[in-house]
Amino acid sequence: MTWLEFQTAVKVFLTTDANRLGAVAYVNGLIRQGVLDLENYIQAFRSGFVDTFELADLDTVAELSTGTMPTGGKIIDLYRIKAGHTCCRVPYLPYPGGWENRYDLTCQNARLGEQYWFVISPWGDSFSVFPAIETGYEVEMTWDGVKLDFDDADTLPAVYEDEQAHLAVAEFVKARVAREVKNDLQMATSYRTDYYSTRQQLYLRNKDRSTVGQQRKTADPDAVCSACADGCESLYGSAE
Repeated sequence: MTWLEFQTAVKVFLTTDANRLGAVAYVNGLIRQGVLDLENYIQAFRSGFVDTFELADLDTVAELSTGTMPTGGKIIDLYRIKAGHTCCRVPYLPYPGGWENRYDLTCQNARLGEQYWFVISPWGDSFSVFPAIETGYEVEMTWDGVKLDFDDADTLPAVYEDEQAHLAVAEFVKARVAREVKNDLQMATSYRTDYYSTRQQLYLRNKDRSTVGQQRKTADPDAVCSACADGCESLYGSAE
């Protein structure tokens, strides 16, 4: 489900408030605020986001390509992918010593064999991968954290497909509209109570939900799709 599809699903439950005249941007903003509240309250709603970085999204210096980390994001998986070949991928591993040893990678002096490495800045605002990304390759990052910004085409974790999540966000929006637009405090209180109840149900339903990070603690450098044997030779060769 994309962010645009999620917004559309929420508006099904907003009825007359969905496209209120002159307030579409306001309603869309409230949908985002409702999602942020769910993210803060329920772990499943802040787990498993996926960002793809193409060559144009990265700065390349010597043997490193550097990109911007999602605000407050924690990397769960990081893969080098051959563009257009989903299964042609190899995982990046954390480089021993981390950021302090990044010049081992910048100067192509990695001391632990031919592998794909990454480091994260101590401020958590950027990441770097080795070897540098070339035309025809991408970096795919799966991360956990509170996602603050959404584009229409952003793909959301599966939990966002839950119809009860759409209903919860709709109730959040209707409570704000009732209070700030309709000046109906009684209805606002009613919607807010419904929202808290629905959010609690979502919390209980998802509290034991496993995340990718909990399932796998370390990346397997050999975790590559066997179906790619005939199409991914160049993926491995670029690390030599």
